[in-house]
Amino acid sequence: MFPRTIHALRALYARRAISPSEALAEFLAVIERKEPTVKAWTQLHIEEAKAHASRLDQMMSRVAELPPLFGVPYGAKDIFHAAGWPTEAGSRVIAGEVSSEDATVVRLLRAQQAILLGKTTTTEFANWGGPPATPNA
Repeated sequence: MFPRTIHALRALYARRAISPSEALAEFLAVIERKEPTVKAWTQLHIEEAKAHASRLDQMMSRVAELPPLFGVPYGAKDIFHAAGWPTEAGSRVIAGEVSSEDATVVRLLRAQQAILLGKTTTTEFANWGGPPATPNA
């Protein structure tokens, strides 16, 4: 079962009880099961995430102290740029625009070796609110 907190995942990594690839596989299984109902993701870059996790598996065997967000799978809200990926901010006006660089938050999370899995939905330009379909709330 996938740990429900970053702290729990870090504890598993510290004990080398799970690899980033294994954690990612469990995370992806949750997405596959819940996404049809939740509809949280605008884009998933699964192969890119798996490649990153594989590199982290190797890093884990060589490095004693891991960065604080090492191997944590996450999604960036679709208002944050990720180099080479479209950022649409929930708007058809800028649909298809591909980002040339990472937003600061994405760059900092990448530096910590967190695993960017894709982009999550947002209202147009993050201006409006609405009830989320959160199954575990």
